[in-house]
Amino acid sequence: MNTLIIGEVVLIVILFLLFVAIFLIKIQSQKVRMHTRRLREEFEAYKSGYVSGINTGQTRMAGQIVTPSSYTGTSSEGNRASRITPVTELRPGDKLAKEALYENGTILLNKGTILTKHYIDKLRENFIAEVEVEI
Repeated sequence: MNTLIIGEVVLIVILFLLFVAIFLIKIQSQKVRMHTRRLREEFEAYKSGYVSGINTGQTRMAGQIVTPSSYTGTSSEGNRASRITPVTELRPGDKLAKEALYENGTILLNKGTILTKHYIDKLRENFIAEVEVEI
């Protein structure tokens, strides 16, 4: 009789541990799904060139915040016409009118750089939404 009670207790403990394991797996899979969804949304934002957190009419240009009213339509020298172009619309052969800067202010691409597919990908990788190119 004693061995019967021990066997029942062992069976109950095994069932309880199985239930806990299933519960933990379910919670973990929900976390993975949420994380995957967040990564997918961030990737879509990256592909579109959108920089999250800027919703005040400002955009990030070459690592700097620029309001639409601060753009005059000419480069800082005033000699060449330029335009702000979203990174998603850049084409190989476009020429930078201003430096593209990393977030910390160091130069990513110099003024006058002729853009290639590799350079455009670099801009996207660094979450730069727009740059100023010569017309």
